[in-house]
Amino acid sequence: MRDVARGTRPRLDGGRCRDARGADRRPPRALPAPGRRDRALRRPRSRAPGGPRRVAARRGRRGRGPLGGCRCRAVPSRPCRRPRCHAAEDRPVTLESIVWAAVIATVGGGCVLLTVLTLPGNWLLLAIAGVAQAWTMHGGGAPLYSWWTLGAAAALALGGELLEAGMGAAGASAAGARRRGTWGAVIGSLVGAVLGTFVLAFIPLFGTLVGALVGAGLGAFIGELSYGDRGAASLMVPAAGAAAGRFAGLIVKSAVGAAMWTLLVVGALWP
Repeated sequence: MRDVARGTRPRLDGGRCRDARGADRRPPRALPAPGRRDRALRRPRSRAPGGPRRVAARRGRRGRGPLGGCRCRAVPSRPCRRPRCHAAEDRPVTLESIVWAAVIATVGGGCVLLTVLTLPGNWLLLAIAGVAQAWTMHGGGAPLYSWWTLGAAAALALGGELLEAGMGAAGASAAGARRRGTWGAVIGSLVGAVLGTFVLAFIPLFGTLVGALVGAGLGAFIGELSYGDRGAASLMVPAAGAAAGRFAGLIVKSAVGAAMWTLLVVGALWP
């Protein structure tokens, strides 16, 4: 209608619709962007039997594959040049891994019990996992754990130690202890745990626990007494706060040990 009002009639000229003035009167057409699908897909270099396969070009970290690993995951037709690149991921559940999981579940439970008794059970559990890792990798075998799993277990063990010491100091500080009393609680807890293991040897295993709690309270008491501005009776409150904080830190550390035990047992069966 607009062309009729203008007095021009569209005509075909060379396969295009043009009016009498020579202007293209074709309506715009919604065409897909050229090569849009081809850009979303990429063609592998090697050709598999039966024609090439197109794989989605989804890359991960470092741009090496879909999950940041080698290209054998992105292009199944290409043989992997690094046979052990996905050894921990592709390791099936074998009899060896089941045996190691049972050993860690049994011995690791005892390590968690040692942690409850203020002994270094978390570090012993981590050492057992390291021995299992070295044993399974001996002779070129697949590792029992991924390195991320062992790193997470080591971080948990270190975090448990820091939480235990920090909560003992926080308990003393919350009860009114000053700097010397706080540091005295931390140092006294360590010294008391060592002395309690030998001096209270007639109390099997529990001597370390009793020594740590008494040492934390006594250390806070001596630290506050060194200021010389408070009576001995008023210093019992910071001492009791230090012992209570040390006990709370022990509970948290034991919970961290239980988390390590779960991580290592599950990781042995499912890397």
